Formats: sequence, C-alpha cells, structure tokens
Amino acid sequence: FRLDPAADHRMAMTFGVISLAIPGLEVLDRGGNVVQTIVNDRRRAMGENVEVWNPATARRKTPDSPRGERLPETQEPLPPGQYSVRLTATATYSSGVYISDTAESPLNVTK
Repeated sequence: FRLDPAADHRMAMTFGVISLAIPGLEVLDRGGNVVQTIVNDRRRAMGENVEVWNPATARRKTPDSPRGERLPETQEPLPPGQYSVRLTATATYSSGVYISDTAESPLNVTK
C-alpha cells in the first residue's frame, strides 16, 4: 500500500493484491473514526491497483471511471488536519469472511 501525492492536491493510492479482492479505503481522524470512505465496493484484479482521490473535492478516479466521480453518499471535502488512510482487502471467494489484510498510512491534509 503506497500513498503518493499527485497533481492538483490529489493522492494516488497504489495497492497490490495476490488474488481477486474487494478493497476498502477509508480515511480516519486522529481518534480512529472513519470520516470518509473512498472505496468499499468493486472487486479488483490480481496485481497492482490504483485509486486517485482528491481530499479537497471528495472526487475519485479509477481505471473504470477516468473522468472521476463523487465519493459515495456525496461526502464533503476533508478540512485541513492529520488523518490516516486505511486499506482493508478482503478475499472475494467463500473464505472472504476469514481472509483479509489491513494496512494504514498517515495523511496530512493542508489547504
């Protein structure tokens, strides 16, 4: 899981999975509360996957949505502050309830 700055205040989140997986990408505040959900749906293929997200506009881009789309539930942009991004990848097959992995990375949002 890698979090890299991209153009226009966007963040590129790169993660690899070794089998089909359903990723969950969430932003947590300093208290560990989820303040924004970036991804929690579509299956991702084996290998490297990239999500591009703009905390200032609450929009994301994926290979499936190259023009970008609003985040689920029309979430508001993040105010400046210190956060962390949590990735949870869950297997798509019947063992999914038993097989998952989680990684976190710090995130500092500035104006």
